[in-house]
Amino acid sequence: MRIASNTKTYVAAALLRLVEEGRLALDDPLTKHLPAHLDRLLRHDGYDTDAITIEQVLSHRAGFHEHPAVPSYTARLRTDSHYRWTREEQLQWLVDSLNPVGPPGGQFRYSDSGYTLLGAIIERYADQPLGPAVRHLLNFDTLALSVTWWERMEPVPPHARPRAHQYLNGFDSYHIDPSFDLHGGGGLVAPMAEVAQFLAALMEGRVFAQRSTLELMLSPRSDDMAGYGLGIYGTNVRGLRGYGHSGFWGTTAMVFPDAGLTIAIAVSEQSELQLANGIMRDVLALFGAGR
Repeated sequence: MRIASNTKTYVAAALLRLVEEGRLALDDPLTKHLPAHLDRLLRHDGYDTDAITIEQVLSHRAGFHEHPAVPSYTARLRTDSHYRWTREEQLQWLVDSLNPVGPPGGQFRYSDSGYTLLGAIIERYADQPLGPAVRHLLNFDTLALSVTWWERMEPVPPHARPRAHQYLNGFDSYHIDPSFDLHGGGGLVAPMAEVAQFLAALMEGRVFAQRSTLELMLSPRSDDMAGYGLGIYGTNVRGLRGYGHSGFWGTTAMVFPDAGLTIAIAVSEQSELQLANGIMRDVLALFGAGR
């Protein structure tokens, strides 16, 4: 599956590994780490990159709108699905079409554009494309993520199964160029078993060098999405607290630490993802977890 915004958890974790390595700090201003040409682009649109922090971008509290919210951007899915987008073009659509939603730290506004910027920062410090950079920072090999890969930036693993057809109200997204959602807000392809595997490893402390980094990641920065932390949000099912993320094309994965269970779900028709919470509730009940 293209796991779309499930990718944000991996991107956030990779950036937090850079924090652990001392390459940057969560309270650093965005301007300190952003490539200069992207910084100029944002400033010209009224974004105060001296006041926006890395933590605010990770938690969707930086005041960014997002380029997928531009109607003409998403309309191109159907009219020119093979178009190859660059990060710079996506951000240009953002600044040309939408104003900031508010001051840094003043509100929650989910933003793919913010994670596109974080992807650029990771590439800058890793000195390689985002896919290989995230793979290295999170040590995919140690986590046995053998058939998780970044489209366009990495070769398809030899043992990967064929990619699924994923539908949006009957529209087959299979042939949409991956660059539509590639530069940090999304980009990964994985079987749901490995998405669950990654979340379980994260919660077990096998991704970060320090347990405190995981606690920092999970701590909610707002009440939105049942408590959005840094690239991960919460859920409450049968009285149990879960942590994870979902993806636009129809994927969601949650780890329930107190139950010792991780549940990853994919649907082939995006509109059916609304069934996911009910499925999770039934699975937890099947294992006698929660109430």
